[in-house]
Amino acid sequence: MQRWTAILLSGALVVAFIIGLFVHPLDSQANPDTGWFGTFYDNPSLTGSPVLSRNEREINFNWSMDPPAAEVPSDGFSARWTGAFHFEEGNWQFTVGVDDGVRLWVNDTLLIDQWAPSGRYIVFSEPISLERGTHEVKIEYYDAQGLAGINVNWQPIPGEGAAPSNSVNDAPQAPAPQTDPTPGPQKSGLVANVATGVLNVRTGPAIQYDRIDQIFLYQRYAIISQNQAGTWYQIDLRDGRLGWVSARYVLVTGEGEIPVQNVNVPEPPGEFPGAVGISLDRLNIRPTPDTSQEPLAVIPFGQEFAVLGRNSTSIWYRVQYEAEIVIEPAEDAPEDAEPQIETRLIDGWVFAPFVRLQNTPVYDLPFIE
Repeated sequence: MQRWTAILLSGALVVAFIIGLFVHPLDSQANPDTGWFGTFYDNPSLTGSPVLSRNEREINFNWSMDPPAAEVPSDGFSARWTGAFHFEEGNWQFTVGVDDGVRLWVNDTLLIDQWAPSGRYIVFSEPISLERGTHEVKIEYYDAQGLAGINVNWQPIPGEGAAPSNSVNDAPQAPAPQTDPTPGPQKSGLVANVATGVLNVRTGPAIQYDRIDQIFLYQRYAIISQNQAGTWYQIDLRDGRLGWVSARYVLVTGEGEIPVQNVNVPEPPGEFPGAVGISLDRLNIRPTPDTSQEPLAVIPFGQEFAVLGRNSTSIWYRVQYEAEIVIEPAEDAPEDAEPQIETRLIDGWVFAPFVRLQNTPVYDLPFIE
């Protein structure tokens, strides 16, 4: 009996080894460079088998009236994303903007539970205290009908080593800088953790320099040096190249001191020329990125307007639009006086989920507020 058991066990191990040669594991968020792993369902209840599975760099989608993919319906679908991410010890704020329903877990804690149709884009935010290390995050989402979209981000609460959320600046290109002294390959012992959806890597410590690469949320890179002001870090891209990233969009961890590198910064370029947006619904233009503010004007559905930049969470865009404003008669005007209509250039903020950018990625919009 023992002999047959040993033979069967040996055979099972051989089969398992052969299968392992041909079956490759799926990417997962256990590798922080991979992003989320998402599954999509053709129903709003996450039931049955998924019709689509894919890796995502970030959860920042504005599908509007379109489906997430050809396999997924434009209405009545659901999705689940899972990932394991590294966090420093402290209090963290998790924020989700969504239309329609969402649930968010950190480890086994259900932090946000808003599983109901809203018919509009709503932002939910909750804090949680985390120990240093890797933590599991799970997002469940569904769209009932109409517009669809979801944005997920988190950041340390101010006073707890706060870092910015997802935004990144861009600008015209310039030659590589002249440095003194020339940096060596020695690492500082500190790590730059990307704290924004997409971060540009440049040849020098300013947005005037050439963009040589882009890195993504939750990725980690060794820090080589910093500029004199401490506003830019030079990082090792792990492929033989060095590049510079804005300190505003990374969270530094580890122990050690960052060497200072003297860099001659070129003259700043002209202002961002602006992008073109199209309204996906009636859009209120507000004086600040806050729904409690009274609208300055309304952009009708399907209108084009200039997009100048975005706020730190990418949920609001700064825009300019020539709107028709109704001027009511003054109190002392004649009784038969009629309202006058004037065209004015309105400068204000609109809700980003109801805007489609034309030929400009969101990460190319400059950070304004």
